[in-house]
Amino acid sequence: MTNRALQPTPDATPAARMAQTEWAARVRANNAQANRVREESERDDFYAPVADVFRADPTRTDDPALNALLGIARPQDVWLDVGAGGGRYSLGLARAVRRLIAIEPSQAMRAVFSETANEFKITNTDLRDERWPPPVGPLPDPAGFPADVAFISHVGYDIAEIGPFLDALEASASRTCAALLMSPGPIATFASLWPDVHGEPQAELPGLRDFLGLLLARGALPEMKLVTTHTWRFDSRANAEAAAMRRLWLTPQGGKADRLRAALSDSLLPDPSSANPDAVRAPHQSRVGLVTWTPPGADPVDD
Repeated sequence: MTNRALQPTPDATPAARMAQTEWAARVRANNAQANRVREESERDDFYAPVADVFRADPTRTDDPALNALLGIARPQDVWLDVGAGGGRYSLGLARAVRRLIAIEPSQAMRAVFSETANEFKITNTDLRDERWPPPVGPLPDPAGFPADVAFISHVGYDIAEIGPFLDALEASASRTCAALLMSPGPIATFASLWPDVHGEPQAELPGLRDFLGLLLARGALPEMKLVTTHTWRFDSRANAEAAAMRRLWLTPQGGKADRLRAALSDSLLPDPSSANPDAVRAPHQSRVGLVTWTPPGADPVDD
């Protein structure tokens, strides 16, 4: 890894500004809609009720997304994972690289990350309670930046200020930036329920397709590989209902709960991939793609 100096990002081009403005408008429209229809109060830690869902065995070999990431990792690499969550991908990567820096602001997610790292005796991670991008000015802890690879997984869909977010990500990578994203994104899981429950379609967030367009507008030449499809599966209808309540910003005691239950009952399908007879799945699938691109000023590729 070559520690190139972190330089201020030059002014965005008109194309980049337009793409970033359109991205922000979609995120803000989604936020405004959620605030208008929500029955539940905002949580200090949004992921607290569901953090355990992001727990995964870092030694698994049957995850196409993790395998695709491992395919671009090198033993002497330092990786930066922004929004590392419970370590679903970070900890598998940590076993294959020299060091992994994990940025995660959710206390519940950090707890899952730490528990899994301890369980599997993974000691080469640096888990940080920070938000991204870092404050204006030099990045914190200069000894820790830049990494060889700066990475996000299912992060960015709901970030309005996507330009500064990506500027900082690119400034932290000396070789490659990588993003694992879905099309459509995770919030689309129960989008079909919105008209019946809220009387309006869900304001869609950007996804994988939009991210590719954004990178092109910013002057990058991304490569994209579709690595898998994702089906949202649940152990029971009760678990699916709880997930749908969160996605539609409802409470079980709220005025729209019965509408959701009726709409959900018609949309869930049996899950033939599970031995559990109570298991169900959402009706649609998302395609998952791994996007890689070379950040501005990066070192020449050396295989």
